[in-house]
Amino acid sequence: MKRSLRFFGSLATFGTVLAVAAPAYAADYSSSGSDPAAGGIVCGTWLCIGFFSLIGLALFILWVWMTIDAFGRQEYEFPNSTGNSKNTWIILMLAVGLLLQAWGVMALIYYFMVFRKIKRGTVAPQWAGSAPTAPQAPTYAPPAPPVPTYAPPAPPVPTYAPPAPPAPPAPPAPPTDPGQPPA
Repeated sequence: MKRSLRFFGSLATFGTVLAVAAPAYAADYSSSGSDPAAGGIVCGTWLCIGFFSLIGLALFILWVWMTIDAFGRQEYEFPNSTGNSKNTWIILMLAVGLLLQAWGVMALIYYFMVFRKIKRGTVAPQWAGSAPTAPQAPTYAPPAPPVPTYAPPAPPVPTYAPPAPPAPPAPPAPPTDPGQPPA
């Protein structure tokens, strides 16, 4: 069983025993000449004062704990952080707790709105990426050669025709007839 439940169980047992024993305390109180009912009222009053004092002490301790938590959190660990969430919560905790003496209310509001939603140290900052890594030593690499953005020109096409091959020699002329006189 949790320690807090054992404490409040013991406190409830003490209160019950005190309430049951109130008539005996009243009879002892009445020996000075007062009414026995007045003794019961006095015992009940002291029981209420003690009970509410313990609740007030518990709420004060919770307020101190939540104020320390607000100081210890990083800005990104507040739910729906707007950049000023840490300062806002610290000012609210101190102003409401110290000026208005309502530290129990402020501690409970902070507990349910901030403390239970995100546990301190469980959220990585947005700029850290998925997993923290060790810083890498910078390495020097020469710059890459520039990549040409144009195609080299095509070879020029000749605008003239190459010379024709030489013509084959003409066949020899047939011999003329020697027997006839020239005309």
